[in-house]
Amino acid sequence: MSEETKSPLEALIEPLEEFEYFADHQPAADESVFERLYISLNVDDPQPDREYGVEVFFINDVTEAFGAQEEEEDAIIAQFMLILPFRIQVDGYLEIMRFCNLVNRMLPLGAFGLSEQDEAVFLRYCLATESRAIPHDVLLEVVSAMEYACKAYASQFEALSAGTMKYDDIVREVEESGQQLPSVGDPALFASA
Repeated sequence: MSEETKSPLEALIEPLEEFEYFADHQPAADESVFERLYISLNVDDPQPDREYGVEVFFINDVTEAFGAQEEEEDAIIAQFMLILPFRIQVDGYLEIMRFCNLVNRMLPLGAFGLSEQDEAVFLRYCLATESRAIPHDVLLEVVSAMEYACKAYASQFEALSAGTMKYDDIVREVEESGQQLPSVGDPALFASA
């Protein structure tokens, strides 16, 4: 298929493969009402059967598929979504939410969240662009940042969920390693006089 006839998501497969990522394109069809691209990340996990995968799709397609979009698009929003491949225990929710907040202050892009309904921790990044043609260098930066986040933090999320580690233990380890925990600023700076 020529580059001109490929969809914008399908056109991302080749640059991903050049950097040794496996990508699978799922066009809009009966099984899926909107187009998606799945990208497998290279994350070493103690359980080799686990897969860390990013799902990429245009939020504009989702809103259109469900009849919510009536006006012309001012921006195209590509969503990159990854769900960590293990279930979160209810007992660990508070510790995990605290850890999400800490990690999100350190991540260069994207944010971790907790879905109680799905018993899952997810990593989400949205990219607003003027067109559906995602620049390849931007794509690779986003994918590698998400891969780094999984390598750096997935095991800690799982340990918090299992109760084998506490949030305060992680903070202590981070501080002992010499890493600075970034401040978000003094709230007094934003208080009205």
